[in-house]
Amino acid sequence: MNVETQNVIVPRWIGVDLDGTLADRYWDHFDQEFDLTKIGAPILPMVERVKAWLIHGIEVRIFTARVGPVMPGLPEWSGERCIPFIEAWCEEHIGRKLPVTCVKDFGCIAIWDDIAHGVTPNNGTPCCQRFGEEEAIARLALALTQMPHRDEDGDPHNAAQNARGVLSCFGAVFTDRQAQEAVDLCLEFDRDNVKLRAHLGSLTEL
Repeated sequence: MNVETQNVIVPRWIGVDLDGTLADRYWDHFDQEFDLTKIGAPILPMVERVKAWLIHGIEVRIFTARVGPVMPGLPEWSGERCIPFIEAWCEEHIGRKLPVTCVKDFGCIAIWDDIAHGVTPNNGTPCCQRFGEEEAIARLALALTQMPHRDEDGDPHNAAQNARGVLSCFGAVFTDRQAQEAVDLCLEFDRDNVKLRAHLGSLTEL
């Protein structure tokens, strides 16, 4: 899954925070008991979500401050030196090593983090409200223009069976019917991102 920016292919990926999101955060404050070699127990719903993304061919990266710049008071081996501990945890609980970073680039399509707050693009308002069904399907169709879909039999409608899993990165839950309607809508607009944005805009203005 890639995006082309000025003739440079940038891989698309989802960032998943480690402590408090993917693994249990076992400390309350950064104190002397904080140990960067220790990672908490897996948070199973999030682990299963990550596994589903990987099955759908979506790249997932661990997005954690553990590999950020070394801070005063933390051991000298912090930062990138603790990556092996995170990779080992991923191998044990997810079944494979995942890339580890603390940096967002233009390929990042979503970040799952217990301290993050989502906002509506170009608006600044929280985006936690529920959408009407028609608007939600349009949003799903728009997202499909930017994400991979399975077409193994030459039938683009096969994407409906994968749309829910692929688009769960946006925290959305869709039925088979809604996923199929989103695929139909995407095809109706010829997978044209600009046309679908205009269609979505017309719905939100109602």
